[in-house]
Amino acid sequence: SNSLSINWGAWAEVGMAANLSWEQRGIAAISPKQGRHILVQLIQKLNQHTIPQVAVQPTNWAEYLSHDGVNMPFYEYFTHHLRNEKEAKLRQTAGSTSEEVSLRQQLQTLSEKDRDALLMEHLQKTAIRVLGLASNQKIDPYQGLMNMGLDSLMAVEFRNHLIRSLERPLPATLLFNCPTLDSLHDYLVAKMFDDAPQKAEQMAQPTTLTAHSISIESK
Repeated sequence: SNSLSINWGAWAEVGMAANLSWEQRGIAAISPKQGRHILVQLIQKLNQHTIPQVAVQPTNWAEYLSHDGVNMPFYEYFTHHLRNEKEAKLRQTAGSTSEEVSLRQQLQTLSEKDRDALLMEHLQKTAIRVLGLASNQKIDPYQGLMNMGLDSLMAVEFRNHLIRSLERPLPATLLFNCPTLDSLHDYLVAKMFDDAPQKAEQMAQPTTLTAHSISIESK
């Protein structure tokens, strides 16, 4: 008779699976009802095919790969599939009058006042997402992010998200040199535009403390 090994992901309403930070990283929990349904399906397939092992984990791959392991060979199939999906959507919308505009393009076309407001809003949303806070929560732009629980891993995640959304390279010590949303905002404005280039260069210089503090950097 055929046998099957099932690697179950996190179950809903059980222990750490209730932590919303998993969902914010694209990892959903399996409800008992879903689990029973999937188990029945797998048993039925087992009678028809030989399946030695299967993993069950509801995953938003686009969201998950934006946080973890995007450069790992193991995920090459998923990144390739997502890339093809994205390209197909772009081809479908080609010629549309409502062409999607990137955040960087929006920032470049707005007035200084509107640009600063949009960038701060983006930083607020990114910080809330990385810190796992409620979406309606407001972060004091002058409050230290590390005092709110930002650690080295979160700092890397925050930086990587900004690199993708703003389409610019950023220093590894970004969140240590700019520990508040206000200072981060000023640095990015100076880095991306011509408002204060000297200020951006000064803020980008790592100190002995920041260079020592951060030990994880994405490749």
